[in-house]
Amino acid sequence: MSNTINTLDQRISVFSGLAPSRQILHYARAALANARKINPESMASFRSVEAAICHGADDRVCETRQGLRWALALPAVPAGVAERVSTGSPTLADAAEVLELAISTGLAKRSKRRAIGDARALARRIHKNPDALTAFPASRRAIKKLLDGLTHCDFGMSVGSYASRRSRILFLASLLDPARRQTLRASELPAEWAAVFQDARAIGLGGQLAKIYPLVRLASRDGLSPSEVGQSVVDMLVDASAVRGLENPRASVGATVYAWNAVATRLPPHHLKRLTAPADLAKMRGPIVRRFTDLPDEVQKIWADFEAEYGNRTLGGNSLASLVVSSNDPYASLFAGAGISVSGYAANTMRNFKGLFTSLAWAEIEDGRTPTTLFDCLSHEAIGKVIATKRAAQKARSAAQGKEYQPKNATLKSVLTSLITLSRIAGRTDRDIDALLKLRNQLDPTIIKMKRDPRGGGYRPVYASEKMGPLHAEMLEQFSGEAGHTKLRAFLQLPETLFKPLESKLRRSKALTAAERVDGLTAIAIAILQVCPIRRANLVEGLRIGGPDPSMSIPTDPRQPIRIRISRSETKTGARDIAAELPVGVSRRIRVYVDKIRPQLMAAVGSDPDNPYLFPAKGQSPRSGTLVLKNISGRAWKRGGIRLDCHVFRHIAAKIVLDQDPSAIPLVSQILSHASITTTLSYYAKINDVISQRLYHQALASKIRSVFASPTSDDE
Repeated sequence: MSNTINTLDQRISVFSGLAPSRQILHYARAALANARKINPESMASFRSVEAAICHGADDRVCETRQGLRWALALPAVPAGVAERVSTGSPTLADAAEVLELAISTGLAKRSKRRAIGDARALARRIHKNPDALTAFPASRRAIKKLLDGLTHCDFGMSVGSYASRRSRILFLASLLDPARRQTLRASELPAEWAAVFQDARAIGLGGQLAKIYPLVRLASRDGLSPSEVGQSVVDMLVDASAVRGLENPRASVGATVYAWNAVATRLPPHHLKRLTAPADLAKMRGPIVRRFTDLPDEVQKIWADFEAEYGNRTLGGNSLASLVVSSNDPYASLFAGAGISVSGYAANTMRNFKGLFTSLAWAEIEDGRTPTTLFDCLSHEAIGKVIATKRAAQKARSAAQGKEYQPKNATLKSVLTSLITLSRIAGRTDRDIDALLKLRNQLDPTIIKMKRDPRGGGYRPVYASEKMGPLHAEMLEQFSGEAGHTKLRAFLQLPETLFKPLESKLRRSKALTAAERVDGLTAIAIAILQVCPIRRANLVEGLRIGGPDPSMSIPTDPRQPIRIRISRSETKTGARDIAAELPVGVSRRIRVYVDKIRPQLMAAVGSDPDNPYLFPAKGQSPRSGTLVLKNISGRAWKRGGIRLDCHVFRHIAAKIVLDQDPSAIPLVSQILSHASITTTLSYYAKINDVISQRLYHQALASKIRSVFASPTSDDE
């Protein structure tokens, strides 16, 4: 075989991922570098380069010989693979071909062949074709991103087996990864660059050196000295980042350029030129976050007045209490106290109002106006800027996820609904409110058309029969089809999957780690939502095991089930109380959680000893609903391969009931505490229709069999 320096350099590059050690790889490259000094083109035999190795080499001659022997033993690289590697576009098919070649020549163990089978399993899962390896780039970053969107459930494997498969696939992707081949070690730097690094470390710029290393690799490859690095290198760095599969190449270059300028400023003797980051980098860094606490005091007072008027509050105390009851009367607490509690907007609604108010106020301030009333915050300009900003953020998010942007969506509808409410409270004109109503109708995804109203004139909206949003519909769809049964089983096993590992540790009276405490809390939250699909606000704020008004009754007898009763005044619709009796298994886990996990959690977050909530936070507060949602969705994905949020538990409950009996809409309405059956039908009509059609087809098939099985009069 040909042993030219360029050929060996190519083979070392291709098979570098299979080198016995990093030292062997380093010494193989060192041998080529020494040989190139003597004869830039040819290495006809091992003996012909021994002089080159000894000449100019360091005192590690023996190791350099070993590296050369390894390089000379490398097999020839197929032409197509070599071409794609040189252009930075290898695929997993190329990596599989290289690995097979390495196994056949003894460079890799036979067990490594499992990586090829795992890659084919990935191709079968994504493209329904195990031989479609050419569709995947040989890039560890790209393949890791793809695997991050899959779980063990997608392959029908256990968590441990999938982790091994994932590791082998990433190993295969790394073999020809262009980013791997761009590696340049500090020991291989030219003298001028080595001097820059030495001086930078001497004055404490070691952290900046790590950031500028991508730029150093490119400049060294093209033979540029530090003083010759100019703006053209930035463009090359952007292109190189794109080859590596980065989502936002220009943004990734920013930190490198800023670090380079820091080094250039601190090392004037090296005459380093300052560089400029890509022109659109500032736009990619996102908008500056404007916080409520940064608003002027007079603007914050506008919100404080609004919150005092429209939040939950108490009306005047009972000054006659002392005349009605005595101090030792057991019912004195009913008459005394701070007065009557008045329910304003729910806490979640007030938080949404506050976030919207903050955006509106900053929009006014940025336009040179300081609002003095809520009316001022709701100007046409401020409202337009807030909606435009939210739309831009949605479009950017859809583009990043590779999805088509849907201008009609529930988020914008919710924003418009809040704007309409605030406008009415602030006293905006009917004309302004009517304009917001029309815009909301245009953005409401549940409105399919406008229909003329013959009674009052004008037009009225016609709503779609299916009101479930696309995100929740997608989450519910994962429980259908071929993998639906596996996903549903993983869903039902989630509480045990999270809770069981903790029980043995708790039996030994050992303290739990922070992650284990969250696992225990999340397991209980999921277990409750599975058997009692309440809304998120009722889960975190409505479940109380202490205080003056506990909603959970925990009998002392462990054989008795725990009961939940949440008052209708705390529910979204106010239609009825939520009452549930938890199964014995769920009740047992809740008792373990309350006795052994919850006290550790309270100590960790700084809860008061008498915090009444099942899921406590600091002081007397309940755990944040957003945090509980994050815990549930994160654990469900990592441990079960399921995409979930708190509200999807309600949809799953409806699906389970309707799968058994399509006529059980009243039962679903009762379970979900809907105000009317009409609400239930608007969300689950599609599920009900599909199941009803399925049952009709079964009945039709049965009738056909019976008709054709019966003898006709002609047969007689």
